[in-house]
This record gives sequence, C-alpha cells and structure tokens, in this order.
Amino acid sequence: NLTFKEIDLTGDYEARQELMQKTGQRTVPQIFVGDVHVGGFTDLRALHSKGELLPLVEDKRSSAQLTSPNNYNNADLTYARFAPQQWPRAAAACGL
Repeated sequence: NLTFKEIDLTGDYEARQELMQKTGQRTVPQIFVGDVHVGGFTDLRALHSKGELLPLVEDKRSSAQLTSPNNYNNADLTYARFAPQQWPRAAAACGL
C-alpha cells in the first residue's frame, strides 16, 4: 500500500517556479519518491511497468527518507499538479 501526497500548485506562482527549478520540467504532474524525481505520469507508468517503482519506494522507506522531517510530506509518492483530479487516473493506471 503506497501513501501519496497531492500538492495543488494552482495559483501559487512561487511554488510552480520552485518546482520548475527542481525538475527542469514545465509540465504537470511531477512525481517524486522521497527526494527522487520520477518525472510525469508516463515516467511513473514506465517505472512501474519495468518493476522498478516499488523497489524504489522500498529503498526510500528502508533508508528512512520517507519519514524524515526533511521530507516535507512523509508520503511514498508526492504528486505536484496545477489542475484537480489528475492523480487518481495516474494511480489507477499503475494499479496503485
């Protein structure tokens, strides 16, 4: 069972700029596992299809990175978006 945190950046220009600086991407969603930037939905799905998503999550859990106070959300996956209702489709497509 994966936990996730959805962050709505709609109307938050500074947070959007910070996300673009961190990822180099202007599109959404942008997904992180701990401090690892996975990419967007297509990247998440590809990681899952290759069987690499859950091992990445487990690795981050075992290193306590996901429960560290430095990880602002304490969730397995962080999902930053600008528009509502995108995450459920992405999660469902990966069987999460």
